[in-house]
Amino acid sequence: MDLSSLQSVKEAIATNFKHHRLDILMNNAGIMAKPPGLSVDGYEVQFATNHLGHAMLTRQLLPFLLKAAEAPDSDVRIICNTSDGYEISRMVKGGISFTELESGSTMNRTLLDQWQRYGQSKLANILFAAELARHYPQIKSVSIHPGVVETSLLADLAGFDKYFTLWSCKLQGIPIMKPHEGAYNRLWCAAGAEKEELRNGGFYRPVGRDDTEALKGEGSNVELAAKLWGWTNGILAKFD
Repeated sequence: MDLSSLQSVKEAIATNFKHHRLDILMNNAGIMAKPPGLSVDGYEVQFATNHLGHAMLTRQLLPFLLKAAEAPDSDVRIICNTSDGYEISRMVKGGISFTELESGSTMNRTLLDQWQRYGQSKLANILFAAELARHYPQIKSVSIHPGVVETSLLADLAGFDKYFTLWSCKLQGIPIMKPHEGAYNRLWCAAGAEKEELRNGGFYRPVGRDDTEALKGEGSNVELAAKLWGWTNGILAKFD
């Protein structure tokens, strides 16, 4: 399934999902620090993959999640993978450049352009989870930072991008985690934590640390979250 293609996501669920209910959804895939480019639908490719693809996935599976939430003593959760890289979105005016996204711009920048695009998409993950919680309080929706994990996402970086990432981690005393360690936070939020422990719409750092109040920049901007929600649903509705 190509997450950057909204039609592909929709068709994949319609073809392959054969269940009557769903209790846990992990929006976990993603790309990082990619060169300028557009998805097949004409949106900046990191935003299309990291946010719009997961939003479409959630939209298609939401009826099953809501059905599960109707059951007595239900415990339905949506886990949205984000990153501390969301902080780089502060270099993007307003946090998310809707005008450029709508115009089909690849959002070229002079400074850290690939990271600005990545940060914008990771901010969207945080705001989307918070807005899911507001619209569907019967489902626990959270965003999580897994840590800096030694997967292909990190290994595939080269040159300045790799140096920038490793230097930033060293400067801040952030450890590089093994792949299995990178799963701990999402697993804790998905199944380890008691339902009452989770803050709906919250942001969690490893492992199980509620850092919602520590969100920086536009990370806790309710108005921006509502704007993103409406804008995203308008994009997804084109594929109904």
